[in-house]
Amino acid sequence: MTDLICSEFDKLNASLGSLADHVRARDAHIAARLDQLLDALLIVHDADPAARRRLNQLRLHDEYDAAYTIQDPLVTVIIPTWQRVELLLNRALPSVLSQSHANLEVLIIGDGTSESVGRAIARVSDPRVRFENLTYRGPYSTDPRRSWLAAGTPPMNRGLAAALGHWITFLGDDDAFLTDHVERLLEHARRHRFEFVYGRINAIRPDGRREDLGTFPPQLGQIQLQASLLHSGLRFYELELGHALFGIPNDWGFITRLMRTGVRIGMLDEPVVDYWASPAAEDTAAAHESDSWSVSALSAAERREAAARAHIAHLEQTVNALQEANRSSANREEAARDQLARYAEEIASLRADVIRQSAEPRSTEST
Repeated sequence: MTDLICSEFDKLNASLGSLADHVRARDAHIAARLDQLLDALLIVHDADPAARRRLNQLRLHDEYDAAYTIQDPLVTVIIPTWQRVELLLNRALPSVLSQSHANLEVLIIGDGTSESVGRAIARVSDPRVRFENLTYRGPYSTDPRRSWLAAGTPPMNRGLAAALGHWITFLGDDDAFLTDHVERLLEHARRHRFEFVYGRINAIRPDGRREDLGTFPPQLGQIQLQASLLHSGLRFYELELGHALFGIPNDWGFITRLMRTGVRIGMLDEPVVDYWASPAAEDTAAAHESDSWSVSALSAAERREAAARAHIAHLEQTVNALQEANRSSANREEAARDQLARYAEEIASLRADVIRQSAEPRSTEST
């Protein structure tokens, strides 16, 4: 009986292995289809066709050409901020006000920050600086990672809407422009008629390591809006809170929209900004290291793990069922042996009765 059970178990295990291969193949197919659907959903979310039409219309206007032809164009610097006023006033803002290109408008937009931040900024005497505070922060997800992916979106968009410059650039409140950041990017954009241009980044990692970043075309983890300059006619693109739902950082979502809709993009192969990377930025870059910005490598690993767990669960259920069957079989065998023993006892008892009765003398009938 045990050999029979083992044989059946081997057959069932082989069958389950084949089924697992089939499930894995189906899982890969479903994952690929999910990637395609999410990519399509992202294009719908971002309204790419409408943005492309608007971009083409923009290029026909005289105002568009003015950004390339006007002497000493005004450049707007947008700095979103929340509760890092010391870094803002001691690092970010001085790096802007000391730019070699002096015709600047500096928009500091509070993300629902405290009144003390506004009072500190008000003490800055430079007339190029303007502060506006949003009435509330976000709104951002309660999930820490999604919140980080979307952080700064509303104040960035408010800055885009309020900007007066022919060109727009961005800076984190804890980062710093190199002295000729604006001058070099502006010259490069105007000479080549780029609509979005960016330079290399001096990245300072949380552990103190320094790294030189920058590739062309743009790649996630190799570009930041802090290193860029945008034609102000393209402000209609904006950043999107919804990109966090796709696992996409807001700046990378903005940049990929520019790429998908045909914006003329160029790169200046020189450093233009010092960027202090946050631990969250490190984690996000690692999660997207394999490329996909629709369904990340992490989600694919999770899918494979789920399939493996399901297969293990099937095998455990099968083993438990076979063990139960083996126990039931053993119980039946034991019951059968007990029954046979009882039958043997009954037969022996009957045989003894027959022998005893045969041995008794017959009685004599009376006449």
